[in-house]
Order: sequence, then C-alpha cells, then structure tokens
Amino acid sequence: MKKWLWLIIVSLWFLFPFGEVIEKVKAEELYTYQILYYYDSVLDESKTEIKKGNYGDLIVSFPSKKQNYTFFSSSIDAEGLTITRNVENNVIKVYYISNEKAPKTGVFIPYFTFIKGIQL
Repeated sequence: MKKWLWLIIVSLWFLFPFGEVIEKVKAEELYTYQILYYYDSVLDESKTEIKKGNYGDLIVSFPSKKQNYTFFSSSIDAEGLTITRNVENNVIKVYYISNEKAPKTGVFIPYFTFIKGIQL
C-alpha cells in the first residue's frame, strides 16, 4: 500500500476516533426492559410493564401495582438494573405477598424461596 494512503488513514483515525463514535451511537439507542409482578408466587401478566430506556441507564425502582400486598423481594439488587443490548437480561421480577399471609410479628420465614429472582 502506498505511504500516502497510510498517512490518510492514520490522520483520519486521530481526527475521528471510531470507538467514541460507536459508544455514542449505543448510548442513544433505546432498549426494551420488562417489569414482571408476582403475587403470592404467581405471575400477574396484566401488571407486566414493558418500557424502553437508553443503553446503560440504571433502573433502581418500580411502582407498586396492587393494594393489600406487601413487597417481598425483587430480582435486582441495591445497585439496580443496567439496561443492556440483550433484552433477555433486561428483566426485573418483583415479588409481593398478600397481607393476609405476611406475618404480623416475629421472624418471617416465607413459604416459597427465591434465589436471584428464580423461584425454587
């Protein structure tokens, strides 16, 4: 390849760093994420929310959807969910227990167990 062509390529690379351009495009793209609500360990599909967010956005909260239920756990930790390009990873599972089944006092030992949002 001729020297002048290499000089042009190298000059363009310094003027327009390709990595920054790609990251800016990713940051401006919208990706789908879901919030799934479980009540007494049963998915309520009517409460499922499908939303869009920017790549890299942090989701740290979700609205309560039903009265007479107490929040039990969620599939996200204290750091929240970071939106990625893989929509299968962009899922928040929120678990509630009915107030009738929640203990009034003492130590709460649930009748179902969750590890990282997966019911056992």
